[in-house]
Amino acid sequence: MSWLAIILVFALIGAFSASVIYALWWALRGGQMSDFQKGATSIFDEEEPIGRVTDTLLLNKEQKPQINADKRR
Repeated sequence: MSWLAIILVFALIGAFSASVIYALWWALRGGQMSDFQKGATSIFDEEEPIGRVTDTLLLNKEQKPQINADKRR
């Protein structure tokens, strides 16, 4: 292996490492890692509550979807 290839490999590893460190610093500075629970629950709403499976693809054959159960309230 030539010296140029070795230098290129280490330069690419260094550039990748620097970009990962910069992305982590950017996320910490922007507050994206301050509240994981809020981000984890932001995709749920009244039609699909937390903890209730409403997707028929994930249900067993014996289970029935409970999509309209909360709409009666």
